[in-house]
Amino acid sequence: GTTHIETLSNVMLIAGLRAEQRDYRNAETLYSRALGGFELTLGPHNSSTIEAVHCVGAMLLKQQKPGAALLLLNRALEERRGYYGPSHPDTLATLFCIGKQVSVWYTIDILCCVLTLIYSNYNC
Repeated sequence: GTTHIETLSNVMLIAGLRAEQRDYRNAETLYSRALGGFELTLGPHNSSTIEAVHCVGAMLLKQQKPGAALLLLNRALEERRGYYGPSHPDTLATLFCIGKQVSVWYTIDILCCVLTLIYSNYNC
């Protein structure tokens, strides 16, 4: 069925292929579909759900939709930090996405301060 874990995992794979082809709009649609299914089937704190949240946020960034993207990426960062810890590569990947977007808006000095503030909340 449409919310079966294997189906949703395959949707994530196809979305990844779309993203590699720079078809970000369709990738976002597919990642969002998988996200909805994972949330329904596995709950909001499952690692697959968290991965889908990150991917939707990343696709929104690629489409120049920073407001919506940062909401999802902040959610992914919080969930990944709780699930994996602050130094896990997945947590750091989400932090990098956030930093990349913030760097578009601010000078490097402000970016360093913002990232320090964000990351200091993780008691590293």
